Amino acid sequence: MEEIVKEMKELEHITRYPFHHSKNRCTT
Repeated sequence: MEEIVKEMKELEHITRYPFHHSKNRCTT
């Protein structure tokens, strides 16, 4: 359960700050 919440929070963060994660993630 905790892992799913962590993933959801991470996804939410990426959608909010895509440029911030563009270097870490190779997904444009």
